[in-house]
Amino acid sequence: MNEQQASQLVQRLYDSIFTMLTGSSEGGPAAYDPNKTFITLNKGGQLINPADFRNQWSPGNLDGSTDATQRFAELVDDIPNFSTIHTASGRRVSEIYQQLLRATVTADATSDPTKRKAYTDAWKFLHQTITDEETGKKREVDSDLATDYDTNQALWRQKQGEFFAAFMAAMATPETKRTWPMLAPSLAGPVKTAFTKWRTNKADQVEAARATLQTSGVDQVKRAFADAQFVFDSYAIGTEGGTSVAGTRRSTAMPSNWFTSDNFNNWPTYKWEYSKSVTNTNSDYTRYGGSAGFSVGLWSFGAKAGGSSENFHSDANAEQVKLEYKWALVNIRRPWMSPFLFSLPNWKTDVARKGGFSNGTRNGQGNSLFPLLPMAFLAVKDVTVTANFSQAEVDRAKKAISAGGKVGWGPFSVGGNYERGSSREHVAGTVGNAGFRMPGVQIIGWVNQIMPMCPPE
Repeated sequence: MNEQQASQLVQRLYDSIFTMLTGSSEGGPAAYDPNKTFITLNKGGQLINPADFRNQWSPGNLDGSTDATQRFAELVDDIPNFSTIHTASGRRVSEIYQQLLRATVTADATSDPTKRKAYTDAWKFLHQTITDEETGKKREVDSDLATDYDTNQALWRQKQGEFFAAFMAAMATPETKRTWPMLAPSLAGPVKTAFTKWRTNKADQVEAARATLQTSGVDQVKRAFADAQFVFDSYAIGTEGGTSVAGTRRSTAMPSNWFTSDNFNNWPTYKWEYSKSVTNTNSDYTRYGGSAGFSVGLWSFGAKAGGSSENFHSDANAEQVKLEYKWALVNIRRPWMSPFLFSLPNWKTDVARKGGFSNGTRNGQGNSLFPLLPMAFLAVKDVTVTANFSQAEVDRAKKAISAGGKVGWGPFSVGGNYERGSSREHVAGTVGNAGFRMPGVQIIGWVNQIMPMCPPE
């Protein structure tokens, strides 16, 4: 497999994931807006140790592990660079958000009582004040309706993705395409059930309240920032029962059991074949750094203890490559964050020029401080890659695995150490001439929102 074939293989997989998450069915909404969504792939995957994230502390689980809560908060706090190959920028969502909260507001509040009341009513609808059982202090958190909205929307997004994955698989060949009319009704059932649960629990009222904050907040920027600061302070992990890295706030995952390698969570199976896939000429993959990421080969070896790394091309025939894995779309919930602030006018900050956080587009984001906000990640397990590997590459991969280094093939991990937590345990898949298998949970990609143009001044 030469450089062009290797890059095209990963691009086709990238495009299939993007289509699965941004496609719409039967005239309904897409799980994610394709115009505001940017997918990043992890080169060589990111291995997950279930013990690092199990039994997380929360107000509803006071005996849980604050270390596990901290690890998840840090996992989803990295701001990625604007490239289809996922790389951390070194900046954190919570840090940039704190810079936002310290911004200088350049316009006074409106004196219109109608707008003030609309803002107050919307804020109260979306939040509730509780008393911390340990400290006795007042904390402002999301209302039950706002929490249920996000949870139900996340479930619908997963089911919508499953439906569209099945649709793409059916459209791959003329034979399977003919079966779609018979398969579609039963596959659409869970999507409709999840959609109904989401929409019938006052979803329109939650959306209206959030829209009101956006529109009314335009005239009450200083108040909006002050309210957001109070909520942000309420979610500091250190104030909720544990020791926190400065600025880190508790985030949650939906589904919450995403990290387990057991089979009880009923993850759907995704199957993909290179020979049945197509190349999208308008793909983000080639326009934003994807080709460079695998131009040196699908195999990636990272040395143990921070030594040199290397890449080399696979000898497999691309036309014979098949993938199969179980997957989950893990949505990230940041209850401490008020995203509408980024779209408000009349504020500036001393850490970024106008448009320095993000210019709001897909272009020219190389120097932006906050171009992308991770909204979800794609967790997979039981990865099986079928390919006609040469004996030379099999031997090379096995040697690297036995040496304790990190080994990857495309966006998948074949072996390595866990990257979070205190465990230095080395895990490895099985590699042979017919391909490889990696049973454990790993993250292969991230679903990111393109941030609006900000700061506005």
